Amino acid sequence: MTDTGITLQDIRQAISNVKHPAINSSLIELGMVKNIILKDKNVTLTLLVPFIGVPERIKNRLIDSLRQPISNMGFNVDVNVETMKQEERERFLAMEERNWNGLQK
Repeated sequence: MTDTGITLQDIRQAISNVKHPAINSSLIELGMVKNIILKDKNVTLTLLVPFIGVPERIKNRLIDSLRQPISNMGFNVDVNVETMKQEERERFLAMEERNWNGLQK
């Protein structure tokens, strides 16, 4: 908890409804967010992408969609990007297949 009374759970709640632009699931449900760290007025988290070659515009859109609700709470946000491990990717791809709705603008 910070001196503002905001907890890690509050941060998780703030990003829990952030949806993937092409999959009808949240980034958290898809396993794309990990290592959320809350320290003072700073939040650091990791965005997991399924493949190395994810286009920059998609990657930036995902980063911005995570950053916005946390920034709106008054925090500085640092998003690290990593590639999913094989089992994370398999889970992601299974969910993608079930919930694909096409890239939304």
